[in-house]
Amino acid sequence: MAMMARMRPRFVLTLVALCMAASGFAGQEIDVEGAIDLALRQNRSLKLAVLTLEGREVALDSARTAFAVSIQPDGEWSTSDERDRLRFGAGVSRKNTWGSEAEVSGSAESVTSDKYEDYHRGSARLRLTQSLLRQFGPLVNREPVTAAESRVTAARRELELRKIDLVVRVVEMFEELFLLQRQVRFQVQTLDRLEKLLRLTRGRERQGRASRVDVLRVDLQHGEAQSRLGGTRERLSSVRAEFADLLGFDPDVVFTPVAAGIPEMEDLAEDVAVGVAVENRLDYAQVMQDCEDAARGVRIARRNLLPDLKVIGSYERYSEGSAFSDAGTLDQDSWFVGLSLAADDLLRRNERAALKQGEFLSNKYLRYGKGGREVWIQATYTPVLGEDGRPCQ
Repeated sequence: MAMMARMRPRFVLTLVALCMAASGFAGQEIDVEGAIDLALRQNRSLKLAVLTLEGREVALDSARTAFAVSIQPDGEWSTSDERDRLRFGAGVSRKNTWGSEAEVSGSAESVTSDKYEDYHRGSARLRLTQSLLRQFGPLVNREPVTAAESRVTAARRELELRKIDLVVRVVEMFEELFLLQRQVRFQVQTLDRLEKLLRLTRGRERQGRASRVDVLRVDLQHGEAQSRLGGTRERLSSVRAEFADLLGFDPDVVFTPVAAGIPEMEDLAEDVAVGVAVENRLDYAQVMQDCEDAARGVRIARRNLLPDLKVIGSYERYSEGSAFSDAGTLDQDSWFVGLSLAADDLLRRNERAALKQGEFLSNKYLRYGKGGREVWIQATYTPVLGEDGRPCQ
């Protein structure tokens, strides 16, 4: 039912568009609010941005599974001319953002043979691993999730920016379409007047009250008016097709814009406008996030220069014997504690190169982003000029 509820608006809008296109419907009236609503729901480019956001959200869910509980079944069965072997068990493990991993597992093993004594073993084990240097702490271990969250946030900002651009574009094309329609109407009226004037001038020429030059002058004006009307109609047809496509309809669907009132604009001083932009501009917020990502990348690159040292501890309860019942007593135990050091390149060439690249990106963002936010905002601020050529206050 929920899926049908989501599909119903799209089905209705598609049905309306098909009916309008099939019937050759012309002049479907629409106001600017309705045009914006249709564009936000149906614009194809906007739908692609939504799909990009959904894809990044799926990637975020995938990254978060690294810290979820993991269940690993284990089993083996083999047979040969000397012995039969059966082993089965399961383990449960989980990692956390501090570089720790805990694993609890249990297994049972049975080996039977005609030549040797049967062997049965059962065990239950607890194993703990803790990273000490390179992989210690949330900074490094949570980086895949943090990076995925950053990409999701960037996709959401991109979607909102596209919505803003789409709204502006719809309003611009709405006004252009409205003006072109009025222009066509006025040019048709002008052409009608010139046709009447041309007939009147030709009549006066036959009466001897006008010269041939007067007829040619009016005829030239009439031809120019016809040419302007044809060009305006072609432009109107092109804008109509582009406007319909912008709203998510087929290009042959015709919309007639209805005159809208002029919105009232609040007067803002330049410093107030800059302050509002700093707090609300999504592109500036993305620059700030890029600064944070670059700085985090530098810290991770420096951490990667450290050796990968881990402490490992395990405790096991087990039992074994020639009878199957001996495997279930778990009357023996063993423990282990040790250090593990991963074998890496001592020169650390790749890690040092990654550190240099991270420092370069961080310096670039700090220099042109966060460090000069007032300059950045003012560079993107275009004041409205008055009749005297000065910015309106």
